[in-house]
Amino acid sequence: MVSFHRRSLAFLVLAATASSSMLAGEPLFLERVFVKRIADVELAAPKAGLLAEISVAEGASVVKDQPLATLDDRNANIDLQRAKIEYEVALQEVNNRGEIQLAEKRLEVARQANKQYAIENDAAHRLAENRLAVEAAEKSSAVAKNELERARRAHDVFADSVSESEIEGLSLAFQQAELESQQAEFQRQQELLAAAASDESLQSHRLSTEQLMIELQQAKTELQLAQLNADLYQNSLEAARLNLDQHRVQAPFAGIVVERFRQQGEWVKQGDPILRLLRLDRMRVEGFLPTRWLHGNLVGCQAEIHVDGFGKQSLVFQGQVSFVSPEVDAVNNEVAIWAEFDNPKHQAWPGMQGTMTIHLPEVLEDPEDQADGATTEP
Repeated sequence: MVSFHRRSLAFLVLAATASSSMLAGEPLFLERVFVKRIADVELAAPKAGLLAEISVAEGASVVKDQPLATLDDRNANIDLQRAKIEYEVALQEVNNRGEIQLAEKRLEVARQANKQYAIENDAAHRLAENRLAVEAAEKSSAVAKNELERARRAHDVFADSVSESEIEGLSLAFQQAELESQQAEFQRQQELLAAAASDESLQSHRLSTEQLMIELQQAKTELQLAQLNADLYQNSLEAARLNLDQHRVQAPFAGIVVERFRQQGEWVKQGDPILRLLRLDRMRVEGFLPTRWLHGNLVGCQAEIHVDGFGKQSLVFQGQVSFVSPEVDAVNNEVAIWAEFDNPKHQAWPGMQGTMTIHLPEVLEDPEDQADGATTEP
């Protein structure tokens, strides 16, 4: 019974010490952690085809986006070249604005001609509406007729007052005035016909202008269609490039080739594994932390990691806590905790063991408070 009370007391002291340690900003020490890989992937064939080349061997170090293997891409290259040519032709059609410029010039000339025809039409109508010449001729005819009638009446009363020759001259003057009046009316009719013809000509030119406007709009519409066609061919070009890229297997990250599943010259199906790539430039350590130490959110805390390297070499890395498991082991009341660190020289390997010291800030945020902003009443 005494032993049980002693163990309980020792547990309470340890918990209180851990709690005060975290509040005071003192570090936490995990005496056993394991180095784990962050990324370990099997690179598969993106599509079916003949494996034309594998450019790396097991143990090779590769950089991100480095080509590692290539499928037979001759047909894909041909498709890409054809797509490039079709796109270039489509661009030429888009950039060829000659039809639009020509239509614009024709329309400009037609509009200028319309102005001229409108002025001429207005002049023709004013001339046709002018009756002064007809009225003057009619007045002259009336005067000549009056003089002739007066001379005849005078000759009838006094035969010697007006000679026959004078009457004949006045008769001829009246006839001439009549003819001039008829000529003036004929000329006016001609001017009316000319005004009507001018109306028809002006209307014809207006219709021609409208036709040119339609042709210009048609040219612009064809340019828009050419642009849409160019966009379509550009999409085809991008699709051809994507198809060519799918004939290559590239490194998604910098790492080490640890296994080759296929050989050059083999036929592979889509999804068949070709290479296995392991990332070593960034690793993580995993350990377990008693729940009694979890009085705040440890994610983001700085961690000093000591790893037992080869030949009793002690490796030291600076990292950061990246994950604290939300699940508690019911047997030992612990949670898993991870910290990531840079491993540029590939000194730490997966499976190595070591220790980790987590440096705490002066005050840690409560996980529940950080999650929902809730506060605990005293």
